Amino acid sequence: MIAFTSWHGWMHNILLIDADGTNARNLTNSPEFYFQSPDWSPDGRKIAF
Repeated sequence: MIAFTSWHGWMHNILLIDADGTNARNLTNSPEFYFQSPDWSPDGRKIAF
């Protein structure tokens, strides 16, 4: 799974996508915050940004 940031309609959010490029989904959904630089924790269970 890949975590990345995306800017759509004045909202900057973190999305997750499967490694094969399918099944994209929002992890965050907030017009109030500017999310950037998501990174997985060493154990792969959490995302820091």
